[in-house]
Amino acid sequence: MRSFYFSVAAIMSLGSIQAAEQISSRVAKIDNVQLLYLTAGHGSATVILLHGFAETSRMWRPIIPTLAEKFTVIAPDLPGIGDSSIPDKIDMLEAAKQIHDLVRSLKIDKARVVGHDIGADGRVRLRSAIPGRNGEARGDGCVSSRRGRMGTDLQ
Repeated sequence: MRSFYFSVAAIMSLGSIQAAEQISSRVAKIDNVQLLYLTAGHGSATVILLHGFAETSRMWRPIIPTLAEKFTVIAPDLPGIGDSSIPDKIDMLEAAKQIHDLVRSLKIDKARVVGHDIGADGRVRLRSAIPGRNGEARGDGCVSSRRGRMGTDLQ
């Protein structure tokens, strides 16, 4: 019986090692701010995952491999949080502009944005931070503890 549990544990750990290998950690310099982001997948559609308060892009690691089967996934550490550097000016509108510039630097024209907690606010501000592009950053998913909303149509 012990060998059975050992085998199951070994198989499960191999699965998580393979999932971890699919996720790359990269750094981009945007407006003199170093932004760390996780990326995975090569789908024609892109999903941007914005983390919540007191969290980092790592909060998305458990679901990134699943999303990466159909999408290109980008999960940045917001400016001043995690492994991203602290900018001179720090607010959600400025963070949204820097995330927009990050996405543009990656040659991504359209993306679906999923935000959790302050990331949900960032998702909304991302839409308003882009002059002349208000509908471009679709807010298809939102998990916000402050608003009590949850939903996504990522298919």
